[in-house]
Amino acid sequence: MIALTYGSEESAWTKARTAAKRLEAAGQLKESEAEFLIAVKHARNVQATNPGHLAETLLDLAEVYQRQGKLEPAKKEYLAAIGIATEMLSHPQGSELYKGLARLSQTQAYTALGKLYTEQKDYKAATATFEAGLKMDGYRSTIYPAVAELKRAYADMLDQAGDRSELAKRLRLEATDSAEDMFGPL
Repeated sequence: MIALTYGSEESAWTKARTAAKRLEAAGQLKESEAEFLIAVKHARNVQATNPGHLAETLLDLAEVYQRQGKLEPAKKEYLAAIGIATEMLSHPQGSELYKGLARLSQTQAYTALGKLYTEQKDYKAATATFEAGLKMDGYRSTIYPAVAELKRAYADMLDQAGDRSELAKRLRLEATDSAEDMFGPL
């Protein structure tokens, strides 16, 4: 009976998440949000055996919130996904595949949250978020382009303020280099 319940929840999660992704791709964000919320419910029901489903679905939901301009709910879901991925990494019985998926989810969440802060021109929070993501043993190549975006955005801000043009030029040059220039050796 337990396997049947797990299987039906797993199937319901897959169905809801697939529908949500289709709706999102079609630009139907409100409908996509509703389907992702259903997928989150099913993912919570299988979280004990597959927490990766919940982390992935929270990332999806956060992206839809962000695209709709719902930034506070987006931040909340990104942070929840980071928390779940962090818990997955500390699980003593986790396989390398399990931990690899956790690192990927964690890195994606840090990257997306850092981008959200960059869009809001909260460069201090963006920098702290990217630094935290880079310290993780995750997929740093996902974060590098976002760090370059942050540098360009910060350079634009300096240009608009009309001062520190040399710093702005340097940041734009560094944006084409690796994130190591900004945060030191990785």
